[in-house]
Amino acid sequence: MEMEIEGVIIRDLGVREGTTGDGRTWKMASYVIETVEQYPKRMMFDVSDGESGRIARLGIAEGKRMKVYFGIDAREHEGRWFNRIQANDAREQQ
Repeated sequence: MEMEIEGVIIRDLGVREGTTGDGRTWKMASYVIETVEQYPKRMMFDVSDGESGRIARLGIAEGKRMKVYFGIDAREHEGRWFNRIQANDAREQQ
């Protein structure tokens, strides 16, 4: 299931990079979006780059009003559960 949220990017949290156990490299960027409504809500989300160049292609930047399409998933690590909000696409709004 894909969901969407529209708002202003209020924070670029930077890019993390690493290498998996089998030697593949990965890159993940994180952002915070704030809705534009009477009582704004904020959400942090990630964009994985892989080999697709998605981070650069989406052009997400602080101050831009965007509609972000994302999926939500949860995973377990050492007995604790974590939500993961992963952007699949984003489009600048006017």
